Amino acid sequence: MMLPLLLPVLAFGQLPTRYTPFGHSHNDYAGKQPFTLAYALGFGSIEADVFLVRDTLWVGHVAQDVEQRRSLEDLYLLPLEQRVKENNGQAYPKKSASLQLMIDIKTTAGPTLDALIRELRRHPALIHAIGLTWTISGARPPDSSYDKYPDFIHFDGDITRPYDKGPLARIPMMSADLVRLLAPRPLKAAPAEGPLDKATTDSLKALIRDAHQQGKKVRFWDAPDHPAAWKQLLDLGVDYINTDKVEELSRYPEHAP
Repeated sequence: MMLPLLLPVLAFGQLPTRYTPFGHSHNDYAGKQPFTLAYALGFGSIEADVFLVRDTLWVGHVAQDVEQRRSLEDLYLLPLEQRVKENNGQAYPKKSASLQLMIDIKTTAGPTLDALIRELRRHPALIHAIGLTWTISGARPPDSSYDKYPDFIHFDGDITRPYDKGPLARIPMMSADLVRLLAPRPLKAAPAEGPLDKATTDSLKALIRDAHQQGKKVRFWDAPDHPAAWKQLLDLGVDYINTDKVEELSRYPEHAP
């Protein structure tokens, strides 16, 4: 008698089936199940790119994607708000699990961020949820202005540059383009091809160590997306693995917490 009641929950991924805290669902909206799949797999971070058009935040990677008319509210805010309410005010049912919603701004920083703040204020459960962080990436205002924004708004940092104490307090994560950091020495396609040379490894570990000493998590974008590369990144100490292979990463057996 209870089976029919359970089917909708499983079908729509309302409850995580496992937790993947090191997973960052890159361009999550481009996947086959935006939000619901990464959430069902307990990803630590989910990314949505947004464009502001006539006071509405539309999700997409390029301007033409706006024509699909998929709003941030419909695709992310409303389903996440429902999950938070089901979890008694928590991002995930598991109290120790956390979730970062990374909003990558594709249009002018100030107006787009203002529009996001207005939308979030219409969903107070998303502002006050335990274990939920809103992090702004892409187009961002000058870091000297970070303290002018509500305290529920955080910003993605650049791991290659220093920050003053004030802006640094609003940055939970440090990121960088891995291709630029490694050029001309990329991560290997297979373990048999060998690890990174010691100088490159030491350089990356130093960047990650400095970020961790400041209490910041680390994410590299533009990184290879396969198990051999995931292993190297996790060995280096990276906190979030950028992936378009959400299900495969969630099953990745090594180094999983």
